[in-house]
Amino acid sequence: MDSKNKNILFYGGLAIAIIAVLSIYLYLHTSAVYNVAVSITPINPQAQYYPYQTSYFNITVYNKGGNAVSGMTVNLYANNTVIDSYKVSLPPHEQASITANYTYVSPGKYTFQAIADPAKLLNLQNRSAAQASVSAVIAPAAVPDVYISIPNNGINYTQTFTLSSGGMALAAFLSEHYNISIFNNMIGIPSSMSSALFSDLHSLVVNANGAFAVYGNGTKAYSLWLQGYLNNQTVESILGTFRVRSSNASINGMPVALYFPNNKTSVCAAYSDGWTKIVSYYNNSLPGTCLSIMSVNHNSTESAFFITKLKNDTLLTHYQSGFVYKNSSPLGSVLLSTDSGKGIGFANLFEEAPYGLFVSYMLKNPAPANLSSNLTCMGLIYHNNSNNICSAVVTAKPGSNSTFSLVNTSEVLKNYTIAFYSLVNTTNLLNAHYNGAHLISALGINESSENWTTAFKNTCSLNNASINCKIVNFDYSNNTAKVSITNGFPSQMRINTAACYLPGMELNSTIELNIAPSNSLTFSLPCHFISVPITSAMTSYILVMNYTLLNKSRIAVGTLNVSNFV
Repeated sequence: MDSKNKNILFYGGLAIAIIAVLSIYLYLHTSAVYNVAVSITPINPQAQYYPYQTSYFNITVYNKGGNAVSGMTVNLYANNTVIDSYKVSLPPHEQASITANYTYVSPGKYTFQAIADPAKLLNLQNRSAAQASVSAVIAPAAVPDVYISIPNNGINYTQTFTLSSGGMALAAFLSEHYNISIFNNMIGIPSSMSSALFSDLHSLVVNANGAFAVYGNGTKAYSLWLQGYLNNQTVESILGTFRVRSSNASINGMPVALYFPNNKTSVCAAYSDGWTKIVSYYNNSLPGTCLSIMSVNHNSTESAFFITKLKNDTLLTHYQSGFVYKNSSPLGSVLLSTDSGKGIGFANLFEEAPYGLFVSYMLKNPAPANLSSNLTCMGLIYHNNSNNICSAVVTAKPGSNSTFSLVNTSEVLKNYTIAFYSLVNTTNLLNAHYNGAHLISALGINESSENWTTAFKNTCSLNNASINCKIVNFDYSNNTAKVSITNGFPSQMRINTAACYLPGMELNSTIELNIAPSNSLTFSLPCHFISVPITSAMTSYILVMNYTLLNKSRIAVGTLNVSNFV
């Protein structure tokens, strides 16, 4: 027999053997009958669930038959969509338990099913017993009217806010590094505990709603409602790190955790109606604690007040949603009231990646501003048609080591104050100045504004007391100073050359003018610099002057300081 025929016989025999093995395997498995039972029960059943809460389930798979189960699939479904899949192997008459969970993101009815062998690969004796289901109804969270948590009578100043996760992080950062009331009030009282909540919880929060109020006698109240992947225990784990007096109580069966940072301040934390609620109360002289005011659903008059006041001010209503950069991401908003409702304003928090985080702010003044007195600007001044706008770097709190800087760009009108905060990388300070001013100008408000005056004066000086130097004018379009030099010597002096420059840019200008004793001479002098963004309010140039006195050439060295306003 030749090799070709031998190969045919070999491979033919191998094929027959494989077919025989497969036949035996299929016979054994298709003929085997399995008796599997499945049950699903909630581990943490509760009367009512809300969005962002989590249900936990125990899935039990029981092999009631005499044949072992190997690698059987068990799927868990939520409203007919697979949310998890497991492999189960069981000897006869044994059972296995599976722990599963599901976090709700919206209200509605949810049906959970656990189904064994969903692809129907096995011969199950009773397939209906191999699946089980359980349902839960998720209620919508309450409308976040935060003023129902605090007294509404006798409020002198208040602000209410809505924040996203990013807005909470921004508010925490600004409150930690800067002392600005609108951001401090978002953090609330006491600031140390509330700041920790904002910093540690913001990544878990989907929505944050709050209110801060100051009453006539100095008493303060703060209401913060949080919705997201957290619960009261999460809040307590943070507040519990502060070594303050604490206790537990309940309001109509609702557990409440109490904290007392000092003799006048109390903090309450509880979960109800789909929100984790934190109420702080600084009791200056009024009776009560956070628990006593939280036990009452207060008449929410402030919410209606804001709506009415905004509708009555067409300018605020018009700009409330438009005072942001194009294509920016919203992070939150603030409404505020001053002087018992005489003034009202709003702020928008947003991000323009990758340039920075920004807050636009517009307040209707309680009374028309006095335009006869000028304001002092500690930074750059912009004059754009009828706009007079100041941009200045906000001083950070002592010990702040942030690589970011906060720029406040503001305009004071007769009836409104407009401000724009830019939290940017320090290298973008000049851009923040220009961008903020241009955004305010783009509002196109046709109203006279206050005139800003710079806090920095243009000055020059030389190291010889007999030579007086004064800047008459500075042309910012070509960086040219008009300098007046007074000769204090008893003899005539001659100015030969002069130079105004930043280090590395020295370039002498020919002057060749004589000055009689006790007389002055004015001439123009270009100041040379490297064309880079100026990030300070003052530019200090080196000033060098070559002069001749009593037939001897001499050098005078000094400085020429120019405030950066345009």
